[in-house]
Amino acid sequence: MDLSSVVHIKYRGKEITAKQIKIIELLLETKSQNKVAKILNIPTSSVNIQIKRLEKKLGLKIIQSSTSGTVVTEEGQQILEFYRRIKRRMEKNSFIACGFICGEVGRILFEDV
Repeated sequence: MDLSSVVHIKYRGKEITAKQIKIIELLLETKSQNKVAKILNIPTSSVNIQIKRLEKKLGLKIIQSSTSGTVVTEEGQQILEFYRRIKRRMEKNSFIACGFICGEVGRILFEDV
């Protein structure tokens, strides 16, 4: 069976989609909204709008833009690191979880996240 997963995370109770994470990852790598737009085959304005909406929703700055390029803020990098830890965990140990996980089971499954 060919299964794959998509990870959405929450920060301060607000959902961050896999597409938004991808944009942040590419901004960290390229330091250019234009390059990200080309890679994703979307208008540059869409990249900017996605980031601005996410920043407004989360109440923090994800990027700093200047004439020399776009830099992902420390908060943005922390969000990416959390996402990457979850993603690595899912790739390393496949499991299916439905519903609410808490207590000892939750600690065992996610203690290294």
